[in-house]
Amino acid sequence: MKIGGVKSTTKTERVASHSHVKGLGLNDAGEADPVAAGFIGQEKAREVVSAPRGALPPVPPPPH
Repeated sequence: MKIGGVKSTTKTERVASHSHVKGLGLNDAGEADPVAAGFIGQEKAREVVSAPRGALPPVPPPPH
């Protein structure tokens, strides 16, 4: 007697991680638009991230 393999009936789906974000949503003056480039809100955070490295003062360490 030959025993055959059993196929799964569960559907397999592959999902690739991806993003619809296309930049930081900043205008020519470097100010964030409230809704732009896939972002909603977080205007101040997006403006800070866009600053060139070294343009901001270093953050002091937290107190002990």
